[in-house]
Amino acid sequence: SIGNFDIAEAVVAAGTKLEKKEIRMPEGSIRMIGDYEVEVHLHADVNAHLKVSVVADESEAGADA
Repeated sequence: SIGNFDIAEAVVAAGTKLEKKEIRMPEGSIRMIGDYEVEVHLHADVNAHLKVSVVADESEAGADA
């Protein structure tokens, strides 16, 4: 599953400062492959939407074959 920590880690790796507490996931962790939109709470009056694409991990995909 993908949680707010995983999303924050990916955003930081892409070069943008973001903390996991700023990511809002009211429906809980993402458990399926696909495209999702999560809310980012940056400041008291500033919210943004972040598009997240969850794809299969290539190292795990080869393990099933």
